[in-house]
Amino acid sequence: MNCEPLDGHISMQMRGQDARKSHTEFFARKFTDISIQLSYGMEFIMKHGLAHPGLSLKKVLINEEGVCKLYDFCLAEDAPKFMECLKLEADFKPSSHPQECVARNEHTSASDIWYTAFTIRELYSYGTNA
Repeated sequence: MNCEPLDGHISMQMRGQDARKSHTEFFARKFTDISIQLSYGMEFIMKHGLAHPGLSLKKVLINEEGVCKLYDFCLAEDAPKFMECLKLEADFKPSSHPQECVARNEHTSASDIWYTAFTIRELYSYGTNA
């Protein structure tokens, strides 16, 4: 199945679009569908004792039919160690992570909810992370 990272997909969709032309309705429907898929995916992950520290548009794949797939998640008890590794990456931005994860490497279900909301906000800001 042919998939690409969601952040790249959004960039491709936005590239060449005249900012003055309104494609708002199309993107609103598409982004709403993606948001719902992200929410259901995270609900499934959390119900099965997993966590997704570092969830972002880069950690979501989308196929040609518009179906989203989450990847790079871990067992909930491994999330603090996963956070330690994330913090060592060159492109780590503390503002993109919950405070408890950055300060104390703690990761709870509330952290996953924060990541989900942050990713949906990132989606609606067209991947600008603003």
